[in-house]
Amino acid sequence: RADGAPAPWGIRNIGAVFDPRADLSPGRRVRIDGKPGSVHGLLDLEEEGDRWLEALVHLDEGLALWLSVEWMPTPVATVWLPVRPTEVDGGPGEKQVRLGGTSFAFYENGTASYRATGETGTEPAGRVDYVDYVAEDSRRVSFERYGETGAGRRSTMLTGTCPQCGAAWQPTSTGHCTSCGVNPTVDVGAWGTWEVSIGIPANDVSAA
Repeated sequence: RADGAPAPWGIRNIGAVFDPRADLSPGRRVRIDGKPGSVHGLLDLEEEGDRWLEALVHLDEGLALWLSVEWMPTPVATVWLPVRPTEVDGGPGEKQVRLGGTSFAFYENGTASYRATGETGTEPAGRVDYVDYVAEDSRRVSFERYGETGAGRRSTMLTGTCPQCGAAWQPTSTGHCTSCGVNPTVDVGAWGTWEVSIGIPANDVSAA
């Protein structure tokens, strides 16, 4: 994703002794903005020579999130949380999208290859399409689509309530709601074949 040009959002702090490629491996302990947690899985992504990481982190307080680290050229860390597709106005192919009253302008898109280790919800290796949008306050909205038709896709619906029926999220082995049968990453919203998440800059990331 990074082409060496400055990112449109602020550069955030990654601890001086923090090595993302080593400290984001499954089983390692990390601290994100003061909150400790454990890395459960890692995606190592590459596109035309550019590489970035996305780690599934379970915080000790009970929240599961994805943490990405991109080199622009210095490391930039972002926390990603799932968004109900029905809450987003617009989607891939449009110049801007809106979420919660905020406009996000198109920033970049592409297709990357990945290799997975640990708990990610994906195939061990594959490809992912992405379309990213950025707001003036540095937050981002990302649309991602993993694998070919029928391939495993990452489940971003990890905690909370089902966006379709509102029941407490208790997925089946195939990632569908046990109450209404919907798959939030595939079936919900105009852009249902894409997973949707909001990215919030992480102010500080370090080894715990």
